[in-house]
Amino acid sequence: VGASVYAEVFVEKNGIIVYKGMVDNSYSALGQWSPADKHYLYDILNAIINNEEAMVEAGKRAGSTTNPGDIYALIGDLSAGKTHFTKGLVEGAGCESPVTSPTFPLLHEYLNDNVSIYHFDFYRINSVHELIAIGWEDYIESDGICIIEWADKFPEIIPKTAKWLQFNIENDGSRIIHEIDGP
Repeated sequence: VGASVYAEVFVEKNGIIVYKGMVDNSYSALGQWSPADKHYLYDILNAIINNEEAMVEAGKRAGSTTNPGDIYALIGDLSAGKTHFTKGLVEGAGCESPVTSPTFPLLHEYLNDNVSIYHFDFYRINSVHELIAIGWEDYIESDGICIIEWADKFPEIIPKTAKWLQFNIENDGSRIIHEIDGP
């Protein structure tokens, strides 16, 4: 029986380094990897994202796995990729509506045949009372998919079931998305 050989692997697809890490020789043929594998190549979390198109693609991958009632709480600096990710998530969830940042209207609603998608932007919201006034509780308790940019402004009203995603801008300008427990 031969010894395992480990190698560092970087795999890029459409501008995203989709896997970076150590693998042993049992994974020497990349074509053998599948979504069920713990080293799944197309995992968006911790992927290095090099351009806007790749950020949209990462969102599409996330959107393709969404379910009614899912809540995504997005945090990160300006231009970190939250809105581009949301564009992809909406498309990946099966909605063809154009996505724009809801910074000024505070909320956009996108509809497809199966589910409503509610896209919030807390950037210009000054208090929880403003959210309650626009019907926050009705949206968050619905079977729609909620996406919240700048969710860290009011973490106390985000349900515990939310998926918190942190968007980081690296020194080289690339982005990395990390799932976190909250702000």
